[in-house]
Amino acid sequence: MKNRNVNNNRLELNLTPTACAGDDIGLLIKLVQTEKIGVKMLLQNVTEILKDDPNLLVTVVNLITDANRIQGSDATDFDYAKAMNLVERDTNLKQSDVLLKAIKHAAEKAGFQGLPS
Repeated sequence: MKNRNVNNNRLELNLTPTACAGDDIGLLIKLVQTEKIGVKMLLQNVTEILKDDPNLLVTVVNLITDANRIQGSDATDFDYAKAMNLVERDTNLKQSDVLLKAIKHAAEKAGFQGLPS
């Protein structure tokens, strides 16, 4: 009888995942397409976004280098450097040279010169 009480007081765990990577990348792509994504989040996810939809390159470059977005962003020099590092290391990313120049240009607009790598 005691065991039954103990079991009734235990919390039931639900181990069913509520989201998967596909859902997350889909949301990020939607945010890029609607221009609702912030610079910091874009920098943190730029390679995944462009791997999934390479046609977003022009939009991504425009969003990253937009002076108003940069000014209102909380992205740090580390965020820009990390994004550049991820782009440099991703050998499958098309137009990586364009993206690297855009990130570097955006970092300079944000006041970060000579980024650490």
